[in-house]
Amino acid sequence: MRRSLTLFALATVSTAVVSPAQAQFFGLVWLSGHVDALYATYQAGQLGLGLNNVDEGWERDPARVLLGVPKQARSQWPSGSQWAFFSNPGARVWVLPQTQNLALLYAGVSSESMTGTTFDRYLNTDPRVNRLGRWVGFEVKAVRGPGEFAVWQTDSFGNPVVWVATKDGLGANDVVWTLEGGHVHVNWGFSARGRYEVDVVVSARLGGQRIESPVTTYTFGVEWGFPIPVDDVGTVPLGARPASKP
Repeated sequence: MRRSLTLFALATVSTAVVSPAQAQFFGLVWLSGHVDALYATYQAGQLGLGLNNVDEGWERDPARVLLGVPKQARSQWPSGSQWAFFSNPGARVWVLPQTQNLALLYAGVSSESMTGTTFDRYLNTDPRVNRLGRWVGFEVKAVRGPGEFAVWQTDSFGNPVVWVATKDGLGANDVVWTLEGGHVHVNWGFSARGRYEVDVVVSARLGGQRIESPVTTYTFGVEWGFPIPVDDVGTVPLGARPASKP
């Protein structure tokens, strides 16, 4: 992954019924609203990952939720060497943005469930952060999908801070950092329609040792898995459209 030296930056969820042929084991599709897509937990000495509906304050198992990326996320990739980490100038891409768009998921990365004082404080020398803190890292270990995948932020000068990019292969630097107890928003990019499976581990330092969670797989559907229009707000289980969330 190519790295840029930059600043570290810091709605009810609308959902749809999943096509049974495409949905497989998904019970829900999330299409808009404020969510913590990568949501770190620490319970009984074990790091873990989940999904958190920020607006309504409840969590879901990532294995049961399809994170939808509808056609409203279509965009044209910009020109300039700083943007070469993901796609070609002028190419069609799909982006869930770091700034809120009510038609799309506003997907954050969060360790807010933690106390802020559990893990070791150390100097993180990654040039994208390069500061002291109690750091929690969300590392993308593998991506399976029809195109490229990237996670980045745009700094105050309009330049990308690249956290994850599959275009040049995944490695130890394909990680999003937050301070323990923190919350950031990022851009999520996809270069083709279809289903993407993203394997993530969360890690921290405790007692001088690195600890990490088991691998958790998040699934994104880019114009995939939600064939009907979305006109309701709330959480809709597979095969039904109730007036209230389950």
